[in-house]
Amino acid sequence: MSQFAMFTQLLIDGLFFGIRCSLLGVGFCLLYRTHRFMDFGFGLATTLAAYCSYAAHVIWSWPLITAVCFGALAATSLGLALHITLYRILRERGATQLVMLLASLGVYIVLQNMLILLFGAQNHALQNWAVVEGVHLADARVSLSQATNALITLLALAFVAIVLTRFRVGRQLRAAGNDPDLAISSGLPIGRVRLVAAGLGYCLGGIAGLFTALEANLWPGMGFDSLLAGAVSAIIGGTSSLVGAFSSGLVIGIVTHVGIWQLASEWQSTILFLILLAFLVVRPRGISG
Repeated sequence: MSQFAMFTQLLIDGLFFGIRCSLLGVGFCLLYRTHRFMDFGFGLATTLAAYCSYAAHVIWSWPLITAVCFGALAATSLGLALHITLYRILRERGATQLVMLLASLGVYIVLQNMLILLFGAQNHALQNWAVVEGVHLADARVSLSQATNALITLLALAFVAIVLTRFRVGRQLRAAGNDPDLAISSGLPIGRVRLVAAGLGYCLGGIAGLFTALEANLWPGMGFDSLLAGAVSAIIGGTSSLVGAFSSGLVIGIVTHVGIWQLASEWQSTILFLILLAFLVVRPRGISG
């Protein structure tokens, strides 16, 4: 493969990875704006969705579409369950942001180890069909799974945009994200708003986890990688802006892939952290700040 062909392939792969990072960034922003703490359960949602789909499709022989919907439903249910039970109880007892973060970390560790006990620590493949050659674009190749995943991601983000702009609960979500204290004093049903944010955020995280499993493999630690990608996208884009999180996700995907053009793939995480550090120093409030 020529150097130009390799660069083109990395650029296209980075674009599709960036679309997935945008999905994670928007999901993370939805949660953080309304809950005001870093929820490790968001990363767990990506892992749970992937493993539930793997169990349904590979072990129980369900159709792929049914298994994928089951995985997304499992991720959404996890978010709703956590925020109805554990997080709600902690808030009622006056828990600080640090306590909420540690509680979510504890849930992440416990459920991750439960998945290891059930499925083992090795990688698993959700894709159990013959690989189909993708479409050639210039000197690169776009796989069918990449195109499908990108289309579904854009549709999911469009749905979130419609909910936030066209429905009453969406306007309540934006109000709670802009000023939670004022929203509560104005009589906003903050509990219901947080529940909707949890359902949407965890669902987006689950969808991103499913795409990761379909394009590559699934492994117990994939949730932390997703949480990191979502958090960095949100921080760079500005936690107050969903549009910023979407834009920064695209930038992160392209830069981390093109950045390894002349380097080993192990440098991707390093490049990601360098981008984050640069923004924290130069523009700590993010692109939209």
